[in-house]
Amino acid sequence: MKKLTILFFVFLLIPFVSAELYDDFESGELDTNLWEVRQDTEGQPLMNEYGIRQEDGNYVFHTNQNETANRRVYLFPKRNFTTGDSIEYDTNLVSKEGHYGNMILLTGDQYIRIGIFGYNNGVQGYDELGSSHIKMSFEENELKLRRESPSGQVLLDTLQLNNPNGNYELYIGSFSGHNGIVHMDFDNFEFNRFFFNNFTINLNDFEERISALEEQVEELNERATLLESLYNGLQESLNNFMNETVNYLTFLSKSAKKGGMICKYMKENNLNNYTSLGLQCEITRLNRCRCEEV
Repeated sequence: MKKLTILFFVFLLIPFVSAELYDDFESGELDTNLWEVRQDTEGQPLMNEYGIRQEDGNYVFHTNQNETANRRVYLFPKRNFTTGDSIEYDTNLVSKEGHYGNMILLTGDQYIRIGIFGYNNGVQGYDELGSSHIKMSFEENELKLRRESPSGQVLLDTLQLNNPNGNYELYIGSFSGHNGIVHMDFDNFEFNRFFFNNFTINLNDFEERISALEEQVEELNERATLLESLYNGLQESLNNFMNETVNYLTFLSKSAKKGGMICKYMKENNLNNYTSLGLQCEITRLNRCRCEEV
């Protein structure tokens, strides 16, 4: 008899992903419901050129400092970011000289200045002309950063966040240093949000229920073990009884009941010959049953 086994399957909730193309600037104008253009929090002046412009057949947010100067310009999305949110975008570095870079400022519950790529007293991330793809993901205590350079190099970094599930704002832009010039364009901003469809779990209650179920399973297994022991005992008693019965009948004389039992069985089943219980019996032509010991 097999023990009773109960399996509990715990299904983990898979978060839904809400993907949103925030802006690809194809309207040809900066949507002021979505964006603000801002200076750096340090107060440096804006660049010579910035705004929506058509480049290679596509509308982009264009930034260009065409003479050496310490200038900065940022796109500021009109929304907050928190755990479960991510943002990704493309940037195209058309030209550069001296100190320059793609910079992100994290503000709100924490302030972090993040150099995405460029050159500022040394290479920051990478220093390549062409198109890059940037992605930032907000987790409970971390900000995950993924950068893919024009040559296909992928850089992964993790920044610590001090406030679990905090609220943040982002400045996304370009800068030129005191000896730098830069032409950098931005496009294809996409925001993603991971959510559990308003479903919440009380983990303490869940753990208590699991513990209670485990106790019930243990009790059922103990009962199954007891039933198995009783079954085995009854089976053993039955086997002993059958063995004793067979042994008793085997040692009966041929003139006793066992010959008659076999003969009766043969006649009821139309058998001419049958061997059992130490006797070999046959039905004669006169329809008599004759048995001999074997």
